[in-house]
Amino acid sequence: MSNTNPNDLLARGLEALGLSSTNSSQVNAVTYVGAGLYRTKGVMESYAMVQDVFVATAGSYNISFSYESSQIKQRINAHHQISPYWLFARPNFDPVNFTMVLQGGSEGFAALIGGSNNIWAPDLPPLGYLDGMDLFQPAIREAEKISPFLLSKISSNQNFTLGQETISTGMTLPSVHDNVLNLSVIFDPESHLPLIIRALDYHPLFGPSTYDLLLKNYTRVNGISYPTRFQTILNNKHLIMDYEVRQVLVNPLLNTATFEGPANRSQLQPPVSDSQYSFGEIATWSESYMWYGGWVRTAEDYTFTQPVSELPGLWYMDPGPNPPSYNQMILVFEDSVVVLDAAPHQGLVIIDWVQKTLGRNVTHVWPTHHHGDHAMGLIDYANAGAKVIVLDKAKDYYTGIPEDSILTYTTEEPFSMGDSNMHAKFIHMDNSVHAFDHSYAVITPSCVNDNSSVRFGVTWYCKRHTNPVITQRPACSTRRFRGSGGAR
Repeated sequence: MSNTNPNDLLARGLEALGLSSTNSSQVNAVTYVGAGLYRTKGVMESYAMVQDVFVATAGSYNISFSYESSQIKQRINAHHQISPYWLFARPNFDPVNFTMVLQGGSEGFAALIGGSNNIWAPDLPPLGYLDGMDLFQPAIREAEKISPFLLSKISSNQNFTLGQETISTGMTLPSVHDNVLNLSVIFDPESHLPLIIRALDYHPLFGPSTYDLLLKNYTRVNGISYPTRFQTILNNKHLIMDYEVRQVLVNPLLNTATFEGPANRSQLQPPVSDSQYSFGEIATWSESYMWYGGWVRTAEDYTFTQPVSELPGLWYMDPGPNPPSYNQMILVFEDSVVVLDAAPHQGLVIIDWVQKTLGRNVTHVWPTHHHGDHAMGLIDYANAGAKVIVLDKAKDYYTGIPEDSILTYTTEEPFSMGDSNMHAKFIHMDNSVHAFDHSYAVITPSCVNDNSSVRFGVTWYCKRHTNPVITQRPACSTRRFRGSGGAR
């Protein structure tokens, strides 16, 4: 391996695929016709990190490519059923049905031209051109990964290096890394065919992560080999997508408008990269059809109140009626400030508000459970110096959080904090049906009596239409932070 030249490794791969300059020049378009096997999973809403939740269970997924220019062009026609888990978002069990086109390059675009890929709104009109972050991450890179002519593009880029990559079996295999596309192609040492297309990126919960596209079951059409089974695997263990191709169409008769975006190109935004949004974060939201673009809200968009006179250290943050946004509680003790839950990017708003309004720093953050909309912002608090309080048995879920930033509690021993005015206890529910590590908070005055107020921090939901509900009880009042049908 040490004496292998990257040019020789790539050349063997091209030869194994049959991608000679003569063969590839005769192909101007390819369509993968799905076989009905199209299953996807999401880690964001998993019960436990070892058991992912299905998103797509079956359906059609057809992908077409155009090779009439040097830039990637792709069209996706998707129609599939969703897992029953998502009935909270689609109570009528509407299937996902959409058409997306994209094109690479400095003037490229990604656009929804038919249907809706919004989990909450199956009847939403096509969004048209997507924002530049959608284009840059992850759509274009995923299109390049699954393109049957990826090796030809790497060859033409002439900017690749030799590498070795360890795969899920523990084997270390030779690879070629393209420094333009930031992708590595791992080769089968016997057939020399591409085995895995690997991308490296950062996941907000897992930290540095591998995103692999496993290629299987090659078939030969007009002298060129095409894979017909694709599996996306996160960190060598999470199977995110399983897709089978029934037929490979070479040079199909496609309409000239097949790969065109909407006519109104004034909406088109150039591709951009934002350091606050990793591919891992966007992919995690997108695989569950819950990515709505970058965070644009500021502290001025929220209302901060102290709703309980008996608990002046309890602050409630109301995001107003405009989604996506989240209700949250902030507990201000004499020697610490604790935030309940960690929505991605919203934490930066809270950290700033606490500093400017209260003259304090956030010292602790506690997620009710590991789901992405409750925990993906933990890293922002950790980077600001806060300790992260998590269930001991869920500690391994947060490999992206520095070890010295984590405090733990157990099912038997809750985590307690308090001062002379207020006391909070974080308690594992145990056997919750929503998430393995689902926990709740009980907030009371330090000295309680029969008429004391009690607040339960169970969870919050994506703010959509309704305001929080306050239910009065004889001995206490319970505030449930819950919107109507938002992210769980």
